[in-house]
Amino acid sequence: MNISTLICGGSKESRLSKALESAKDQSEKEDIFIFDTENEKGVGPMRLLISKLGRKPFRSKVATAIIQEAQYLTTEAQNSLLKTLEEPAKTSRLILTAASEFSLLPTISSRCQKVYLDDKVVRKVNIISAIMKVKVSDRLEMSEKISLFDLTQELHWILNSSIIGKNIDRAALISLVRYIRFVERINSYSQLANPRLARYLAIISLPKTLGSLA
Repeated sequence: MNISTLICGGSKESRLSKALESAKDQSEKEDIFIFDTENEKGVGPMRLLISKLGRKPFRSKVATAIIQEAQYLTTEAQNSLLKTLEEPAKTSRLILTAASEFSLLPTISSRCQKVYLDDKVVRKVNIISAIMKVKVSDRLEMSEKISLFDLTQELHWILNSSIIGKNIDRAALISLVRYIRFVERINSYSQLANPRLARYLAIISLPKTLGSLA
């Protein structure tokens, strides 16, 4: 049976590079499909991908689908993967990449074999501290200047640094994981809804407990 794989840690580029390297072990170029969630996040495109994997490979024994940055898939889209992850066909294989295993639904990450990359990402900004210094009443104006992508990147940086560190505030860490999922869920719907409202909801919902980790 082909075991589904989740590649996390490192950078977006290094995760994709590792996924392609792994895919080429079993699949020829014509039988490798890359699904980039930057363009499609919903359940419809995901079902089309699963359907494509059900066909006979062109030149390989196994067709491989790489779902790049799977954390941006909607909850419904992630749930549509459960059966395929749990019972993959003999002629297909799934490889997911994500900044962290905690940014996916637990039911998704638990069904995958994990590959962890060295996290050498340097923290370039300090959005969390900046938000905490601003009064809640002033965060609407601040939300105009912040990208949800940059916020998510910093949250993952804090998460990875906290896990590596020896002194972990468990309650704060749980709060951080929940907040990351909340922000990524908002981000996945921001193109369909009001992006300004999405940014404001993310910033105003920042847990106070993150102060001990940021």
